[in-house]
Amino acid sequence: MTTFQPLPESCVNWNEVFVQLRRAGYSVLDIEHFTGIRHSTFMGWKNGGAQPNHPNGERMIAFWSQALAMSRDMLPMRPMEYSAAKIARPRHRSRS
Repeated sequence: MTTFQPLPESCVNWNEVFVQLRRAGYSVLDIEHFTGIRHSTFMGWKNGGAQPNHPNGERMIAFWSQALAMSRDMLPMRPMEYSAAKIARPRHRSRS
């Protein structure tokens, strides 16, 4: 059994996951039906503005793997992107 070891500084390329599913003939409604994840939720991942929580991400990866008959180690990945603006933003502390 192959164990998935994520590459350092990489994450799932959710846009490519959805592109591959669409090319295989799955509609947005099909994906919602088979995963139980609302399409408005996974469209946020697809458009790059959000990341799934762990259970939903795992569910989508399992569906992708089964639907495309691909092993998890073939999952499309992309380099992590960091925002200097978010890193430099001061954190607000609550005052007691």
